[in-house]
Amino acid sequence: MEPQKQDRALTQRVKQFDESKLKRIVGLLGILGIRRQAKLAPEDYQVFAADLVEFELEDIQAGFEELGKRPREEGETAFPSLGTLLLYIKGARGRRREKEREQVEQRSGLEDAFEAARAKRETEYNLRKLSQKTAMP
Repeated sequence: MEPQKQDRALTQRVKQFDESKLKRIVGLLGILGIRRQAKLAPEDYQVFAADLVEFELEDIQAGFEELGKRPREEGETAFPSLGTLLLYIKGARGRRREKEREQVEQRSGLEDAFEAARAKRETEYNLRKLSQKTAMP
């Protein structure tokens, strides 16, 4: 395949992925709107979705779930501002990353413990072999 055709094919796949992700984000925004008793025009959801496409869907969903369960403050608009959406999404992302870091540290700790146990067994084996050699006449 020619380089130009390859570039176009890749661009189309990326565009399809982005469109699929945008649709998912629009759906999540709609759910958030329902939870907050707000109704926006489809174009409004598209604008918000385009602003949020850089984030992981997992983080968007977690942030929206938290925000959707929080009572509205006195005078607060039904649908939150972009800044508020970003605050909750970034909070969810930070919690996810911290959890991932903890999991890596736990795995690393287990690997270290297994390595230490293996090294101890190897040392004990070598000491037994050495003591057997020195015990022979």
